[in-house]
Amino acid sequence: MQVMKKNPAQEEAIHTVNGPMLLISCPGSGKTTTMLRRIDYMIRNGVDPKHILMVTFTDAAATEMKKRFRTQYGDHPVTFCTIHALCLRVLHLSGGPAFMIMDASARMDAMYYAARLSHLTFDDFKDITNDVSRFKNTGVYDQRSEQSINDQQFLAFVKGYETYKDEHGLLDFDDMLIRGKQILEENSNLLTALRRQFTHIICDEYQDTNPIQRDILYLMAGDDGNLCVVGDDDQSIYGFRGAVPSIMMDFQKDFPACKTIRMSTNYRSVPGIIGPAGMMIKYNRVRFDKDIQASRDTSANGMVYYETADDREQEIEQLVGLVRSYCADGHYQNCAVLARTNMQLEQVSEAFMRNKIPFTSKDVVTDIYEHWCFQDLCSYLSLADGTGTVHDLKRILNRPARYIPMASFHSDRISYKYEDGQVLRAFSDLKPYVLDNVLDLVYQIKKMRSLPFRDRIPFIMKEIGYDRYLEQYTEKAGLADVSLFAKCGIFSRDAATCVDLTDWKAYAKNHIYSFKQSVRDHKEDGVILATMHRSKGLEWDHVFVIDCCAGIVPFQRRKNDPLTDAGMEEERRLFYVACTRAKETLHVMRYATRAGKRGGQVNVPASPFLRELRTSSRQPVTQAEKSQLRKKAKAVVLSGFKGADISTFRPGDLICHDIYGNGRVRQNANGTLMVLFVKGGLKIFKY
Repeated sequence: MQVMKKNPAQEEAIHTVNGPMLLISCPGSGKTTTMLRRIDYMIRNGVDPKHILMVTFTDAAATEMKKRFRTQYGDHPVTFCTIHALCLRVLHLSGGPAFMIMDASARMDAMYYAARLSHLTFDDFKDITNDVSRFKNTGVYDQRSEQSINDQQFLAFVKGYETYKDEHGLLDFDDMLIRGKQILEENSNLLTALRRQFTHIICDEYQDTNPIQRDILYLMAGDDGNLCVVGDDDQSIYGFRGAVPSIMMDFQKDFPACKTIRMSTNYRSVPGIIGPAGMMIKYNRVRFDKDIQASRDTSANGMVYYETADDREQEIEQLVGLVRSYCADGHYQNCAVLARTNMQLEQVSEAFMRNKIPFTSKDVVTDIYEHWCFQDLCSYLSLADGTGTVHDLKRILNRPARYIPMASFHSDRISYKYEDGQVLRAFSDLKPYVLDNVLDLVYQIKKMRSLPFRDRIPFIMKEIGYDRYLEQYTEKAGLADVSLFAKCGIFSRDAATCVDLTDWKAYAKNHIYSFKQSVRDHKEDGVILATMHRSKGLEWDHVFVIDCCAGIVPFQRRKNDPLTDAGMEEERRLFYVACTRAKETLHVMRYATRAGKRGGQVNVPASPFLRELRTSSRQPVTQAEKSQLRKKAKAVVLSGFKGADISTFRPGDLICHDIYGNGRVRQNANGTLMVLFVKGGLKIFKY
């Protein structure tokens, strides 16, 4: 984003060179441009560029900022780096023992080692990796993700993890900070040398720092140092890493002589987005008071649209229609779909592939056919058609729960290839009711063989009870209303078009290939799929925030484990970040019902944040339009759309429907008519 003219707050920030400074920057306020101009001003006014340290939150941000600075202001030896890179330099300069930084594989090995020592399963410890990091950085472990793990187990896990690293000479990213801080506190000569080297320090995204990172910056700057911290407390969204907005708010207490500057002008979004988002974030109590103003003309078209679908399938169908309407010119890169979790984006990517909408991703979004549910179903189907192995049997043995202890399963008593007659020999010391469950499983697999392939997945879901397993898993994992049933529904739909398991696996392989090809080939021209976290710092013309339902936004891991006040405020900040990515239009989307446990539909409440946006659930209709609608209604009264040539409807046409009443055509293409009704909201019709 380019700010053509500096406002007074930017000017003051640029020209304040010495002393501590707190720069509070709202979304789209041009903070990066301001920081780079400030560095240029410092150099032009006598500060040696070798003495300037620009600390960023990520390597990518450091690289991008360095590139922009060199392009605009020349190749000066200013240091752009993360605080982790700074600490790595400290560790090397200290001359301590040799070490290696852990990669993902080594980290997983350490986790498995710790799990064995603490008697935890993979399902137990996979959710606590962030808790380990937060504990190491803050000492807090009483708000862990996995509540079923007691304190003793958690501490044993941490001890085992640290033991593994020590024995293998490994450091993780948290260790770099912890040891870096320790060295700076103990090695006064090194600290003095670094202070002489970096006389002016700027820290970007300061609201995302944790206590250890703050302490390192304070040590580097000294009590009277030239430390400028830049950020927005309303965008502090990394609490799971130990970041807390109070660190930014306490800067004024820690440096009483600091200058505080508020950059409150948003150059990104239209007033119709900034206004509601600004009202919503004011529900947070722990924040700097600020009044965000949009610089763009108040007459600019664009606003927040509240889209409600009957169910999630219809929500995604609406999303497809909206994206097509905005991208009729073939330019998709100006649209982004944001979700609270990666899982929510899987079904979106599948729908985009099916509708030939190009897309890419800012997250590690996987194809729907890479999900473990697909592997589970394949294991069942393999056992049914006679190609299953002992591994397939073990995979589905307790999916759903049959209470079969794995210790009683002896793989040496069964051949590599599964056979019905060998099953009982594979088990020992089973209680009668458990033995009955084993026999029932064998019977169900035999029964499945007699069914056509298209009917086998519904049989697995209902008759075998895989749907019960998904319900239990969803509840335990805290997936709220992001149901795994939708994935299995897609699997069942696609499998019905295949002749057998081999054909379906080939279909899945091609589906995965097409997904990866789209992500790879459309990085510059596709719709962006991203989580709210990964959207931070980015912007698009049109943003669609999906699944704005209670339990998802805000994200509540377990229904009986309500969010704390601090947790609710962080979730509101995250939603605020998502909303303020939009420049022209923002669509907040939700579904009203989902499948119930015993059939039927249950209501899904809207996210409480939607009420806080202070906006209409529908695009407002002007008085002139209402008059035209009434005239149109008198002139043309349709029986639904019977008797009318729907293909002739054009965007902007005012029509009347006998059920939904008066409305305005939003989009009409490829056999899909999208109409915004005055009372009924947005509806999509197929013809």
